[in-house]
Amino acid sequence: MNPARTLLIVPPNDEEAYLIAEIGERLGMQVYRSSQPHGARLEKEPGVCAFIKKSSADTVVVVEMPGLKTEGEIRRLGRHLVIIDHHNYTDLDRAHALDGTPLPSSLEQFLRLFDVTDEQLDRFGYVPRFVRAVGLWDAGYIWALFDAGFSREDMEKFLVFKDEIALRVGAAEVAPHNKEMAKGAWEQRETFGDFLIVTSLDPIAQIRSNVSRLAAMEFWRPTPMIISERGGKRLYVQETDHALDLFHHFGGFTFGTDRNWGYDNDTEKVSCTLSDVKTFLYDTRKTHDAGI
Repeated sequence: MNPARTLLIVPPNDEEAYLIAEIGERLGMQVYRSSQPHGARLEKEPGVCAFIKKSSADTVVVVEMPGLKTEGEIRRLGRHLVIIDHHNYTDLDRAHALDGTPLPSSLEQFLRLFDVTDEQLDRFGYVPRFVRAVGLWDAGYIWALFDAGFSREDMEKFLVFKDEIALRVGAAEVAPHNKEMAKGAWEQRETFGDFLIVTSLDPIAQIRSNVSRLAAMEFWRPTPMIISERGGKRLYVQETDHALDLFHHFGGFTFGTDRNWGYDNDTEKVSCTLSDVKTFLYDTRKTHDAGI
């Protein structure tokens, strides 16, 4: 695949997507940066097909912006379409390969697709190990880095790199208000069976990333959690064997190689509450314990 004949469409709204866009540009690709936040969709990108039509690219690579109707329009323009993603969505499974195995992170897929070497990354001014770690983190969080041989000292150095990029993209994790609200919610956490429940009633605070890091740095092991943020507008269940059960029952989305589930009440047609999630997990646990 020729980078010079490739148009990369990506919403650089987190560290992974930011690096994909930046590396793509340095490889010589045409890069279309969407300004959509998390949950970006192709059909919400006005004029994207007109932009593609004017482009000289014969291959279009779309990163984490599902949209079957627009994807069909791109193909009808005669362009070769490549989808990079690793998430489930309410109406679409893009988290698995054809054989059912979980896909690696989008950054890992991107680097593999274009045969990006450590020598290239070094020439572009990156620490190759840290770039690849961003991909590992996105799919398997801190535990994937430990599995790859990172020490706690390595982790501290990597987090400096990661947070520098987070500042550039305006990631929720580095916003002072989100940090403050996450800390307060973490201190008020409760338990529900094997889960910690962390709740924030603040109408705008996005606490998940910070709460996840607080848990990791306190326990240094995967910790099952239920997180409710923005007064229940968005729900997450993390580090659980039941992420896919939740997805198949409620819809929503998955992340982290089928270990994490989320639900956005602002975008879904049917509302889901913290109480609904707790009831489902309780009933699932009862069924499992009964061997049904």
